[in-house]
Amino acid sequence: MALDRSKQGRGPVIVKSAGGTLFVVLVSILFNVTIIQNRATESGTVNPTDQVLLANHLLEASLLGFSLFLALVIDRLHYYIKELRLLRKTLEAEKKTKQSREVENVTPKSPTKST
Repeated sequence: MALDRSKQGRGPVIVKSAGGTLFVVLVSILFNVTIIQNRATESGTVNPTDQVLLANHLLEASLLGFSLFLALVIDRLHYYIKELRLLRKTLEAEKKTKQSREVENVTPKSPTKST
């Protein structure tokens, strides 16, 4: 239920700005990876320092990408679970009203004496 609380008030704005910042960092890392790859193709040989930097940037990019993806999946799952809970509650209320109507229709009415 902490996720519910984080989606109230300023929570969504903070989450969106943090997600946007992480996305910009991801794009920056991918840009650095392309720069290193272009440097390697221009020179024809791969510098050991560039290899280490490239591996490090790729690991950072994958971790950041997976984190953003999981955050998106968790957000959608939370939304669907919340909707499911609401639908179940509505369904239970409808079942109770239906049962009460059926009970009212089935109960025999007291016989009236006609004189």
